[in-house]
Amino acid sequence: KYLGETFDIHCGGIDHIPVHHTNEIAQSDCACGQQSVRHWMHGEFLVNEKSEKIAKSSGGFTTVSDIIAQGLDPIAFRFLCLGTSYRKQLAFGWDQLKTANETLAKLKRAVINLGSDVKETAATKEITATFLAELCDDLNSARGLALVWETLGSQTLSPAEKRAALLAFDEILGLGVGQWKEEIVEIPDSVKALVDQRATARAQKEWAESDRLRGEIRALGFSVEDKGSEQIVRKA
Repeated sequence: KYLGETFDIHCGGIDHIPVHHTNEIAQSDCACGQQSVRHWMHGEFLVNEKSEKIAKSSGGFTTVSDIIAQGLDPIAFRFLCLGTSYRKQLAFGWDQLKTANETLAKLKRAVINLGSDVKETAATKEITATFLAELCDDLNSARGLALVWETLGSQTLSPAEKRAALLAFDEILGLGVGQWKEEIVEIPDSVKALVDQRATARAQKEWAESDRLRGEIRALGFSVEDKGSEQIVRKA
């Protein structure tokens, strides 16, 4: 009714192959008198640190609410999944997710630093075509993510061109690149005091003290980025 007698892609877990999907092929192909599905894409399991399948039926599974409760961006889980082929098992644990969250934060910062201008050119169309070719190679999302970083590091593309390409990539990746913007965060007086102390230490070339103060600031949940003599403070 909805897909017609033949459609292109059917997804599902590998555990559906031996019974469920085999039966579906037998029923649909016989009912329609032709091949019902052109391509089958079976996803491997999400497993825990003991290589055991994570499933609702076995209990102890993690929800998006659990991820948010840990103070992590739920998109970090999507980012983690994109880094592995759907054909391979993906080990899930809090350490892996925290690393993905940190990497995603770095990506956000890099994208925000590009500014808001968008400029589509022949160069952006070419790199977008390369991105699509990678995804069309058996849904190679890991290579697609790698191309994101390569685009950011390009020495030939302007910031506006880079943003145009990344927005095009994100139509498939679904990370929300278009919504990323600078967050206004109130900095506590205790952090401001440490930042002022660090500025004094840097002016006096006391680099060890500067590093120590950076550590104290980070322990309070903030990061410091040096731009010349200026210190940019952000939520870590």
